Amino acid sequence: MRKGTWKSLVLIAVYVFCLVLTGNAQFWTEDFGTGCNRGDDANAAVTSNGTWTVTNSGTNGSHAHQWFISSTSAISISALNCDQSCIAMPVNTSKTLHISNPQIAIGAPLNITFPADSGGFFIQGGYTAAGVDVTTEKRAESPAISCVGQNTVYIQFDYFEGGTSPNQNAVLKYFDGTTWFTLFDLSKSPTSNCGAAGLGEWIASSLIALPTSANNNPNVKIGFEWANNNMNTTANPIPSISVDNIMMYSTASPPSGVPLVDFAPVSTTSICANGSVSFQDLTFNADSIRWTFAGGTPATSTSKSPVVQYATPGTYNVKLKAYNSSGSIDTTAVNLVVVNNCTTLPVANFSADTVSICKGDSIFFTDLSTGFPTSWAWFFPGATNINFDTNQTPPAIIYDTVGLFEVNLLVENATGQDIESKTNYITVVNCPIPVASFNAAKKIVCVGDKVNITNQSQNANGLSYVFNGADEIDSSGAASPWAIYNTAGIYDITQVVVNSYGTDSRTDSGLIEVLDYPVIDAGVDQFIYAGESTTLSASGTAEGFYWEPREFLSCYLCKDPVASPIVTTLFFVINYYNNEAVCQVMDSVKLVVEEEYFASLPDIFSPNLDNKNDRLFVIGNGIFASDLIVFNRNGQLLYQYTKGTPYWDGTFKGKEVGPGVYNYVANVQFINNTTKLLKGTVTLIR
Repeated sequence: MRKGTWKSLVLIAVYVFCLVLTGNAQFWTEDFGTGCNRGDDANAAVTSNGTWTVTNSGTNGSHAHQWFISSTSAISISALNCDQSCIAMPVNTSKTLHISNPQIAIGAPLNITFPADSGGFFIQGGYTAAGVDVTTEKRAESPAISCVGQNTVYIQFDYFEGGTSPNQNAVLKYFDGTTWFTLFDLSKSPTSNCGAAGLGEWIASSLIALPTSANNNPNVKIGFEWANNNMNTTANPIPSISVDNIMMYSTASPPSGVPLVDFAPVSTTSICANGSVSFQDLTFNADSIRWTFAGGTPATSTSKSPVVQYATPGTYNVKLKAYNSSGSIDTTAVNLVVVNNCTTLPVANFSADTVSICKGDSIFFTDLSTGFPTSWAWFFPGATNINFDTNQTPPAIIYDTVGLFEVNLLVENATGQDIESKTNYITVVNCPIPVASFNAAKKIVCVGDKVNITNQSQNANGLSYVFNGADEIDSSGAASPWAIYNTAGIYDITQVVVNSYGTDSRTDSGLIEVLDYPVIDAGVDQFIYAGESTTLSASGTAEGFYWEPREFLSCYLCKDPVASPIVTTLFFVINYYNNEAVCQVMDSVKLVVEEEYFASLPDIFSPNLDNKNDRLFVIGNGIFASDLIVFNRNGQLLYQYTKGTPYWDGTFKGKEVGPGVYNYVANVQFINNTTKLLKGTVTLIR
């Protein structure tokens, strides 16, 4: 059942009357069903007419509003038309199509949670700094509606709409089978009965004509589009948009009986003598209409939009009668027009919703004038968007300049005028919003290490941190919190700062890289003789290796260096990462150097080119250098050591010498700087 102003009640009465006469006053209706539920997404919701869908029609933020079909927003069964929820009032089980928030959870220091589908309410904005962006542009679309056989199609529905234009707005959309069109910009619903409780006030829409393309069209859809620009800084929920009892009529489907009569004033109905009131006909299914204006001029009219002047103070009824081939019906608004005896000057007065704002914020002004003014002139020196306005209630006034500003209101009626000037009425100040900023002392750490954070924020009197993935956190000292991560990975850190003027947040993605300690192996211990070399080999999961002590190695920033120590040495291999020594582990290998020094020559050698004992030279351990000379028995020098020929091959001046016994002398220097003289004979055989 609809509930609302006297106009909607008259409309209901007429609708019921037509229903009795014809048995079928509309060809399509949608009431979304009944039951107490919560959080049911309108997208893919199935009603008796088919499947509803939700389309993103523009920009949508991280926490964009959602269309729901549930009874958390429901037409009250009480005398008032305030929105109710079946959660609070279990008897209100009429499901509606409405806008609400998804679940929103905001951490410290605010610690606020908004549940999903909290009813016909929404968050305008105000939490952007906490990562909550409620920018929304979404359209709820009906199933296809067959208008085959229908002509001159109308739609009507119950609804309420809150919000503040242009920051939030709802429009009725129409789909002709190919393209979506804006059909009607819904009016904000009144707040006289329910505003104090912060609830939406249900009203009945006017009859809205669909374009002629709806006639006989099998693929018509209607939609409700909601937009929120996330610009408001007021963070408390306010009424959104909720819709129920959608009905579609046409001249090809009843009401074919008497008209549905309705009208509305489109200007104030409390005027001074000789003032005027404008009216608008909203009648459906009428061939003609006739107005009767008691006390007005003209006294009657057949215009759809008459303007009527009233000369004499008093209260007056307005009557509208509609006619068609089935008959006529009328409606009367009793004491609708109030004509005042404005014999005294009006007294200008006004108020503001606040008189102290931050630079860039806005103020709403309310006319409090008495004495029945008929015209208003507002003056806002120093305002950014509007300096002059003639509406009784001006739009939001924005101030972008710091300072003190006066506001003036001039009101007038037939007797005269009055002006109210309030000097230094508005105070605009710079409100330094907080700026989030922080840094980590060390950005590459090992599992189990402590990550220390330095706060660098500005203008903040409260702050908190989110350490994603951390296993242990200490933020009791907000200026220098720390966290410990026990799992390798890359982690984000978020800082949220607040003061009385707003919030800000900063997220450093991938700020912290946590590394596992690698596995590293230097290999098994080795043995060499003094003067020899060997290869060391590291293995494991480290990205890089370096060795110490480096003076005996062919390379130290490598995996497999060649080692040439002169004494037994313990070599260490250590990991590194990105050229940094982080998450260090090490292993060692012992290289034992045999320090027994000796030198000798063989007794026999056979230079017969069989690659076995073909050359004569000094052999031994720990030899640094040696020379060798060979003589025959006559004392003739046959060979002397040179770097080019470090051995004797049994020749003299390129010719082989004969088998026999030859003398040698060799001076040997060991790596420990000791020397030894070798003398003896060697037998050459072939």
